[in-house]
Amino acid sequence: MTAMPAPRLPALFHIGWVVRDCAAAQAELSSRLGAGPFLSMGGESRFEAALVHGQPTPFSLRIAFGALGGVLLELLEPLDDRSPHAEFLTEHGEGLHHFAYLVADFDEQLAAIRAAHPSGSALASRRRTRRWRDRRPGSARAAA
Repeated sequence: MTAMPAPRLPALFHIGWVVRDCAAAQAELSSRLGAGPFLSMGGESRFEAALVHGQPTPFSLRIAFGALGGVLLELLEPLDDRSPHAEFLTEHGEGLHHFAYLVADFDEQLAAIRAAHPSGSALASRRRTRRWRDRRPGSARAAA
């Protein structure tokens, strides 16, 4: 059985980037790439009943948004070890976490994506671990 073509996505809304230190990431992105200005969402954003691995799990993040070129960048600093962002940071280090799109009907869009990719390969999952490893020259993982 062949997969159906993937539905067309609207324009990118933002890129989510997991960081160890939100303030330090803002400073570095500003100085190195001219990103910003950044808008902090406050000291702590609490998510009281988000589903993590199918279970309601409270967690906290420090979040900031800023412009990088023509793209909105979302910086996500885990403030505890319960969020999917903390899990990502532990497994992969800092880096690209997600692309976000605004769609009219989320359930319809998700069903269309799943129909086009029944194996789930188009969706983020733990199976993608090897693809997201740090490959920067000089990093410990690049040599592995």
